[in-house]
Amino acid sequence: MTLARIALVVVSISAVAASCDTDDDTQDTDTEQETDTEQETDGTDSEADSDTDSDADSDTDSDVDTDSDTERTACLTYPVPLAPLGRQAGVTAAITGLDADATVSWNTVRDTPSSLSFDVELAACADGEADLFDAVWQVFEATPDAFLLDRDDWSNSNGPCRIVAEGRVRTVQFYRERIGSVTLARDVVSAVLRRDDGIVHMTGMSGTYLPPATEALDTELSACPTVTPDDVETAVLSGSYDYATFEQCQSTGTGTYMAQSTDSFSLGPNVVWSWYESDGAIVFEKTIDGEFHVDGAAWTPELFQSTAYCPAADDRDATMGWMLRFDAVTGEWLSAMAGIGCLVC
Repeated sequence: MTLARIALVVVSISAVAASCDTDDDTQDTDTEQETDTEQETDGTDSEADSDTDSDADSDTDSDVDTDSDTERTACLTYPVPLAPLGRQAGVTAAITGLDADATVSWNTVRDTPSSLSFDVELAACADGEADLFDAVWQVFEATPDAFLLDRDDWSNSNGPCRIVAEGRVRTVQFYRERIGSVTLARDVVSAVLRRDDGIVHMTGMSGTYLPPATEALDTELSACPTVTPDDVETAVLSGSYDYATFEQCQSTGTGTYMAQSTDSFSLGPNVVWSWYESDGAIVFEKTIDGEFHVDGAAWTPELFQSTAYCPAADDRDATMGWMLRFDAVTGEWLSAMAGIGCLVC
């Protein structure tokens, strides 16, 4: 179905001004010259000026220290770029140290391997009831420079080693939940396993993922602000929303609903980071979802036959509306999908 998009005035995010350090050496020289001159004229005035200058210097130093500790509340660049660190040589050395015959396929833009071919025994799987995913992570964590994975970033899965059958190949997947201290939805890694003569081996790994966050990247992502409902409400409640209509799951046409003043809108509590390639580089963007609900008095027979209507066992729980997505930093309205919590036909 067609997604409704509305041009939205992008909310400008101003970077926090940087504080400049005081040139202490220049101030100290000026203070000494003023004190010498005053002493020749009047010893009392010299003492007063010296005390005043000392207090001013103390206040200035205190202000500089306070500003340097202030937490940033805006990202310096958005979308936030990833700075590649050139990890290929280190990964190649580490994986060939694990298996001399290992091969590496490298993604320069992501700065991670797209696939690795090697052969390593999963020693923990000598016990068929041992957790297969723990056994795989033991290999990943034993040679971190080969795989560039931080287990704290990835989802936990469970399953015994015995699910890898004799003479069969099995692939297990891991999905990333975080990068540093922020939520990330994008990355996936697959481990290729096989069992020969009762011994489970990992024979390769592939994935679309980024390396663990550096401290600088985590700081930058964490500094980006998040829009509030007030930033987008006017556009949402004056917008138009597309839908398709069906009769017994046979398409009968399309329509557009114009928002009314009695309709309602809300933003969800969670923001999610993702990334994409742009001009040969990786950039991060942050999104937030919302819901637009049509007031019950505006539910028409056509809307009841549309993709915007989600029925429920109890009619009081039925919904009519659209799922919305926004850029969580700029407030740009990215998409609107008819139906809240259901897929019609």
